[in-house]
Amino acid sequence: SLRDAVIVRDLGRDLAMEGYDILGRIIVHHMNPITKQDILDRSEIALNPEYLITTRKRTHDMIHFGNENDTVYAPVIERRPNDTTPWRRN
Repeated sequence: SLRDAVIVRDLGRDLAMEGYDILGRIIVHHMNPITKQDILDRSEIALNPEYLITTRKRTHDMIHFGNENDTVYAPVIERRPNDTTPWRRN
């Protein structure tokens, strides 16, 4: 099925990101807004796997209902040489 193909392509990862395996229910989500008519007409945007991605429920809900103060994952902190050993200098 189309759903299964997207899950396999994304390796069952949240937003297809390495290191974010989905251990529970997987949602296949449209990346672009679609309408009921898109589904009824079986439009390209509704059925092309290129416009679909795997996600977990929490991420899905954050996309639709979250705000700028919500985070799904901790922010990425840019690492620097010796940032965990400040007594060492470059």
